[in-house]
Amino acid sequence: QETAHYGGFGKAHNVVINEDSGLAFGVGTNTYSGGLHIVDISNPTNPVLAGGFSGDGYTHDAQCVKYDGPDSEYTGKDICFNYNEDTLTIVDVTNRANPNTLGRVGYGSSFYTHQGWLTDDGKHVIVNDELDEQTALATRTHVFNVEDLTNPTYINYHAGTTNAIDHNLYIKGNLVFEANYQAGLQVLRIDDASTASFTQVANFDIYPSGTTDSFNGAWSNYPYFPSGNVVVSGIEQGLFVLGSSNGWGAAGGVRKRKLAPAENDIVLEAQKTEEQRRRRFLQEECQVQDFESATAGGTAGWSTSGTCSSGTFVVGTPTQQISQCVVTQPGGDHTTGSGQALYSAPNSGDDIDGGECVTTSPAYSITQESVLSAWFFHGQRDAGDDVNDYFVLEASLDNGASWTSMASIGDVATRATWTKATYEGAVPAGTELKLRVRSSDGNGGGDIVEAGIDDIVICPA
Repeated sequence: QETAHYGGFGKAHNVVINEDSGLAFGVGTNTYSGGLHIVDISNPTNPVLAGGFSGDGYTHDAQCVKYDGPDSEYTGKDICFNYNEDTLTIVDVTNRANPNTLGRVGYGSSFYTHQGWLTDDGKHVIVNDELDEQTALATRTHVFNVEDLTNPTYINYHAGTTNAIDHNLYIKGNLVFEANYQAGLQVLRIDDASTASFTQVANFDIYPSGTTDSFNGAWSNYPYFPSGNVVVSGIEQGLFVLGSSNGWGAAGGVRKRKLAPAENDIVLEAQKTEEQRRRRFLQEECQVQDFESATAGGTAGWSTSGTCSSGTFVVGTPTQQISQCVVTQPGGDHTTGSGQALYSAPNSGDDIDGGECVTTSPAYSITQESVLSAWFFHGQRDAGDDVNDYFVLEASLDNGASWTSMASIGDVATRATWTKATYEGAVPAGTELKLRVRSSDGNGGGDIVEAGIDDIVICPA
């Protein structure tokens, strides 16, 4: 049951909380040019608009605190450290109705200033840049001096041990806990923040099949449990709860994850299990369409229709596409990661534009009661601007006369990743089964919309 509702903004990239001040900050919303949208939640049952800040445009993420750092002029004031795509922007929000910029600083190698965190002594901010690794750079952890809030300065960066993309990081004591996509959890000991000197003292790899600059693996982490345990969220893998017997190397010891052949690695086991299931499907006389042997550039017998002006579905190997920090097309198919799928917009070509693109399968003749599943992806950059932006995966049990939804996504920002859809209930014997994908980009400007399907599996129930 809903206790309270605040409808001052729709979409948001994140909601930042300052518990000491009873304030919530929507960032990346459709208000205040995407800057801080300030909500007073001191009375949680009655959240109210307290103000906003649009002076530096879009804010991707922020840390907002009751300040107790070295700049004594601002002690006790509400300060937000904003990560604004190409700058660290420091804003005094003590006067909610009239926030003002204290300092703003960029750095020469910025690609996407994504997120960061204050050191415990308040002297430095440590920042991740989500896209700089895509220029063949090792993972860069950037450091700023913020002892003078009105004159923040860029110090330097620490180069990591892989080329994986860095995402959310948090600081506890002298340790930086980084969720670095394919490199998993990386733990850095701060040796000297004033010179950007760090030592990697621990890691846990949740994506052992690679450490490239792709958007797979560790998404975020939380290191603040009293137990000392750290949780890590994986995009494809789920949630990991991790412990350390030496305080994560804070005292100087280096602890790394063992990669012995006998280890029951969760991700590898999942991949192994999926492959075993696939082989079992084939042995059980399942019908499997994976597009691996289909002609690239063709449609593998699927028909195409719709009102779209571009983005017609074709067979090929997707390559990862990123627009404004959103993955709109995954890298690789679902079957092998490097094979073929049926998808829109061949790689760097046009995405779905100008209306609805439709692709419909040929009929699958069902000779005995069966179960149906399929894998799909949908990527959309923008949200909330056009009700005619959507994705639908449907099944028909009567050769296309009527359709039932297996998956449906509306006008929301969506990172493209392969996702399994299952038809609810059994498919009766004698059915002429068809699948259909419909994806649309309406009239709203600026959207990037992509979609695809792979690994249709029909097995005896």
